[in-house]
Amino acid sequence: PFSSKFVKEECCVIMGFRYGPYVNIYSLPKVRNVHPVPESNFAILKEDIEYLENSHRDGRILGFIHTHNPEDYDYNEPSQNDLSGLPDGYIGGIWSANKLFLYNRKGEVKYRFLDP
Repeated sequence: PFSSKFVKEECCVIMGFRYGPYVNIYSLPKVRNVHPVPESNFAILKEDIEYLENSHRDGRILGFIHTHNPEDYDYNEPSQNDLSGLPDGYIGGIWSANKLFLYNRKGEVKYRFLDP
């Protein structure tokens, strides 16, 4: 759901279900990045989250994915802000250089996916 060229950090929400250790992702709706410095940070409005929670009654919010500039040295690693802003129990994700990196709040990158 992201642009092919990096301009600013874009964000989407991971919607789906958990089945024990398994995760079923069924939707990645895009949300607005309202951070005052969107080129290097992201922030999501509470009302955007509430809207998604109310409009996707068949699933729940599992986490958040945002973009990193692929020209940054550590583009595939979550920043300290990424980690501290991720609520416990949620999945964090970084999309950069046509790859998806999923991580937990401890910063452990759990999965790496290539763009098909």
